Amino acid sequence: MNDALDLAALTVSAVALVSGVVVLISTRRLSAALPVLLDLLTAAGLLRLAADPSWQRIASAAAIVALRHLLVHGLRVEATTRPTSTKAHQPASATTNHPATTAVPTRSSTATGEAPRSGARPRSRP
Repeated sequence: MNDALDLAALTVSAVALVSGVVVLISTRRLSAALPVLLDLLTAAGLLRLAADPSWQRIASAAAIVALRHLLVHGLRVEATTRPTSTKAHQPASATTNHPATTAVPTRSSTATGEAPRSGARPRSRP
């Protein structure tokens, strides 16, 4: 039974590493990947603890849980104190195709036969 729990704990540890990397690559946010990694490492630590309840394994599981709480709390505090981005910090391409910034042809430009500017829809004549 102990061997099966140790093997399960090792498997969960490997899954934790792979899952953490996959989440980090897909979201590119450490604040999303770290809780996934630490939750699965907590599960692996608890499986090891169930296999052999020694003081060393209890301390190991408690350290993982404490580390998880500290890191996740630190990431939450950092995310709430980070300043929000403004338009001055946005790249020019983020504002060029916005519907509010596209030109709408005036009555005089359509009456004279001028082509409307890019991004604008021609108006129908009354």
